[in-house]
Amino acid sequence: MRWLDGPTYENMKYVNTCNGIVLLADSSRHNSCVLWNPAVPDDEKEVTVPVSLQDHNCAILGLGCGRRSQTYKLLLSRRRPFRQALNPCKELLVYELGGAAERPVSRTVLSPPRLHVQISSNKSLGRLRTVLSEGVDGEISSKSLYIDGIIYLFHVSNAAVLALDVDEETVATINMPAEYDRRWPISGLLEMSGRPCVETYNGKSRALWLLTDTEDHRWEQRCIIKHLKPYYGLRHDIPDLSRCSIAGVWDCGGVLVLYMHHVASGEHWLHMTNASTMKAFQTRLPPKIAPEWLGYAFCWGFKPTLISPESIVGKLSQDEERRRERTAYIMEALKPVSENERTEGPKATLNTVCFMEFLVRIMQKLPDDMQDVIEMPLFNSASS
Repeated sequence: MRWLDGPTYENMKYVNTCNGIVLLADSSRHNSCVLWNPAVPDDEKEVTVPVSLQDHNCAILGLGCGRRSQTYKLLLSRRRPFRQALNPCKELLVYELGGAAERPVSRTVLSPPRLHVQISSNKSLGRLRTVLSEGVDGEISSKSLYIDGIIYLFHVSNAAVLALDVDEETVATINMPAEYDRRWPISGLLEMSGRPCVETYNGKSRALWLLTDTEDHRWEQRCIIKHLKPYYGLRHDIPDLSRCSIAGVWDCGGVLVLYMHHVASGEHWLHMTNASTMKAFQTRLPPKIAPEWLGYAFCWGFKPTLISPESIVGKLSQDEERRRERTAYIMEALKPVSENERTEGPKATLNTVCFMEFLVRIMQKLPDDMQDVIEMPLFNSASS
């Protein structure tokens, strides 16, 4: 386990992850963030976006990498002054890490009905550029997903998912499933099988939807949990899981595993559904293994790498160079320890990845019917 300690990280919150690098941001420091690779010891980098005085009301919403250019960019929102409409979002911007590149003048393009793409006019100079300035007002989730060159954001007020192509700097607006009801808030975007997914709740049932990898961006329903109507003889230890929010979801060889949290009771549940037979099984998680609701974040799409945050930021500024020169003698004393940890860190990371792939192959060979596994007798000293 690795951690970041110190006053710099005290109020940092998880935003997203890209190529093994975790993005942490502080809502009170609108133009500052930390890039951190947990797989490499002592490998974090603080980044400050150079904004003008009128842009201090910014929020950092994501980190992404272009599939073609391999350029890393930060996604930001620039919000209106606090006096206007409780601080809604005004426009989206990107900040290119490393060297700046020229971009052509843009235009607005209309695509199929459920999709709207706008290419920005890039009014901002240098590496900070506007990518979307229309129809962005309202609340946007502070967490995002990065998958294959796309940063996905959940626009709460517009009930839509915003998808930014990091290379093209275009934003696609994807409507939520028709069953989505604004009156019932959801936990945000999830990731399953390398695709974004969302939950919906309409007061009667809770469903899980997966975004298909097609041009029209359709939603495919993968699971539905219907409202459990009370009846005589119903056991009190069986909850109505349709009222539980979905905090995590995994596709384990055709069996969907949902980690659910019941807000009213504070209980945590594991719900498993066989995608082919639609048979379901649920169990309450013991308090000792259920994480505190506000004390963790799932890093969806995280894949351990040895990419250094400093390598993607680019050349250091003069102030940073002076600071490094002043602390060079301290780093020199720690160098033997650091080199030893850098050798052990990648080895441990590789062993973990190999072990997880081994477990996946075992899980794929398990019986399709979960009931067979549940009723399987346990070994005891006599039978073993």
